Amino acid sequence: MSNASRNLIFFATCPLLWPCPAPAAGIVGRGLSPDSSFVPNCGQSSNEVLFSRMDKGHVIALTRQGAVLRFANKVVTMVLPGTNPNPRVDGLDLQPGLTSYLIGLNKANWCTDSPTYGRVRYRNIFPGIDLIYYGNQRQLEYDLIVAPHADPKPITMQFDSSGRLRLSPEGDLILSTDLRLLKPRAYQQTNGARKDIPTHYILKSRNRVAFALAPYDHTLL
Repeated sequence: MSNASRNLIFFATCPLLWPCPAPAAGIVGRGLSPDSSFVPNCGQSSNEVLFSRMDKGHVIALTRQGAVLRFANKVVTMVLPGTNPNPRVDGLDLQPGLTSYLIGLNKANWCTDSPTYGRVRYRNIFPGIDLIYYGNQRQLEYDLIVAPHADPKPITMQFDSSGRLRLSPEGDLILSTDLRLLKPRAYQQTNGARKDIPTHYILKSRNRVAFALAPYDHTLL
């Protein structure tokens, strides 16, 4: 049995629920769907941004510390406290299209034919734990992949947004009237069979949550 088949995987979806205006002109895509691809920062964003994607005015910016969501004149930052401050960050699933950012009148400052990726992976944010961002249309999704022998207990998520976090009756994490993270799910896969591990959010403070896991087979970690 390979290590990959024994990972414990958390995953959840963060849908942006309200429509927003179309993005400003100056972005040219060739052969791709921009709303499903992450583009490396080649000067179109501030220095701390590593990858970004845009969909109908929603902007998702990935930094070394976490994700920044910009929508409807709001900004929400999602970080995982206590993680490796300098993780290796890679684009995965190279897409067939290219993107160019034509910013300003000086062509020397333009970013042209930048590659695009379907997913972005942060390696060893905690010992033995990777984080992968991906998504489609107006949804940001993430996986937390816990390798054998790694401990998932340190994983918490902290949000910088207006208002207090709360949980819906369905177990979703509500950040605001138009932004929520759907109830998390977790599973292990062994011998080709996937076993779901019941899990849910626990509110730790007004802006921080952790994950509670049901008993599972620790010998697979």
